[in-house]
Amino acid sequence: MKEHEKLLAARYWQGEAAARRVVGFRCRRDVGHGLLRPARTGGRAVMVCDACGFVQIGVPQSIVDVWRLVRDRAGD
Repeated sequence: MKEHEKLLAARYWQGEAAARRVVGFRCRRDVGHGLLRPARTGGRAVMVCDACGFVQIGVPQSIVDVWRLVRDRAGD
């Protein structure tokens, strides 16, 4: 799986979370900081807390799988 796909999947998921359709990824240091922002660091897809700089490395495979299903259905 390409890092670009992981980044797109994370953006999709966090966008759905912002719309309150799913539970998004939040800062592990302080959940009050809000949703993590998908980004690229050193060529890898990560999620970053803009409030404190916490970085979650990688995007869970389950999120990528959901994104692929939605993407593929949109093409039907």
